[in-house]
This record gives sequence, structure tokens and C-alpha cells, in this order.
Amino acid sequence: MYGAGLSRAPRGRYALAMSYLNEELLMQLEGRHLEQARRVQAPILLNLAACHLRLGDHGAAEWNCSQARGGRLARALLCASVFSNP
Repeated sequence: MYGAGLSRAPRGRYALAMSYLNEELLMQLEGRHLEQARRVQAPILLNLAACHLRLGDHGAAEWNCSQARGGRLARALLCASVFSNP
């Protein structure tokens, strides 16, 4: 969705996807199910951050990047620097 150059519509769809992966749900998961949910969550957060960057909402983009887990945070920060310096 984001790759098509759009930002507002995908932002809403990514936000909807994140609403299904909220902390209340994640607290109920454990083991491989929690790991899988986190693997699904990270790319959604990064794409959501990219949408926020394109729309100029740097605070929201930073928050989404900080929520991404593992090594993807570094990638998110790199992407953030690329998109903020067109």
C-alpha cells in the first residue's frame, strides 16, 4: 500500500491492522504465538511510520519506530532519515 506513493489511505489501513494487535491481545499470547504476532506487528509499524513521515507528522513516525522491536528499529530510523531529507 505505502509503496504505491499514497499515504493517507494506507495510514488508516495500517492503523486498523494495529488495532487488532493491541497490547491487551499481546498480553494474552505467549511462546510462538507472541513471537509471530510481534513479527507481524513490526512491518506494520514501520509502514505506518513511513506514512506519517510522508505526511510530515514526525512525532507519530518516531513513536511508531520506537514501538517496532528488534533490528528493524535501526532500519526504521534509517528510512526516517531518508524520507525526512527528500
